[in-house]
Amino acid sequence: LESLWQADFLPTGQTIRDVMPQQIPDDAFAWREIVDKLYTVIENVSVRMINGTAKDALDYSDSATGLKVIAIGGDKLARGLTLEGLCTSYFLRASRMYDTLMQMGRWFGYRQGYLDVCRLYTTDELIEWFEHIADASEELREEFDNMVASGGTPRDFGLKVKSHPVLMVTSPLKMRSARSLWLSFSGTVVETISLFKEPEYHKRNYAAFQHLTGRVGSGAPIPERRRAEKIEKWKGVIWQNVSPELIIDFLTEYETHAQARKANSKLLADFITRMNRVDELTQWTVAVIGGGVDRHHSVCGFPVPLMMRKASE
Repeated sequence: LESLWQADFLPTGQTIRDVMPQQIPDDAFAWREIVDKLYTVIENVSVRMINGTAKDALDYSDSATGLKVIAIGGDKLARGLTLEGLCTSYFLRASRMYDTLMQMGRWFGYRQGYLDVCRLYTTDELIEWFEHIADASEELREEFDNMVASGGTPRDFGLKVKSHPVLMVTSPLKMRSARSLWLSFSGTVVETISLFKEPEYHKRNYAAFQHLTGRVGSGAPIPERRRAEKIEKWKGVIWQNVSPELIIDFLTEYETHAQARKANSKLLADFITRMNRVDELTQWTVAVIGGGVDRHHSVCGFPVPLMMRKASE
């Protein structure tokens, strides 16, 4: 036990203390202090079975000094029952439904002030499933935001949920008018405002940009365009008929932020590669479009106005 405390709990506690100092006490307990209290705590631990027939199996009000219990159960325990002061969980109950797994995840909390001793033990497969559902949920929230921004409704917008090779979003009875679709980047605008703040990422990504602009040949000023009775003027540089290999190389070298889910450079590179196999996306137009400030940056001999952005979390 002491080796576990030294190898796991102490370094984990220090990491949490460095990142979230308000969550746990400033000073860690010495192992001798823990040993002195260990047997007193263990002798009062009871094992409770939590199932459909168990009533008031976890009545916290009956215990004057706090309920110390190992709760064992299945459906009832996994479907949202709150366990006060929960610290350690062994979770093995699997479901192939998104909604059921999300309900099971509601009790993955921790006792305030005890985050450093909170532990969750489960299988690699369940971890992967919960990670996928978390990503799918976040993408669905973005779908809601896009729907509201466009003035649409669920009836005409077409909300979608990311699929999984094993899991189902919900049971077929609840799916109703939902249908499966194959989606791609075709016909979409891929953009992001999520960028790295760390200088090391800037250097690597700028190097990828320089590698691209150094291989695409001579550029030209962006020409004026007439659209909807309006003339659009952009300051920048443009290259026509760029080979897809250069685009794929750039996207492979460039690293997008984890929050840029719709503009993942590696997924885009893979998509272009697949489309090239069927003789699609074989000619590209590349443009570096300037912003509205007076400061300029030279791109292949063309002065491009910079765009200023304020960093945020």
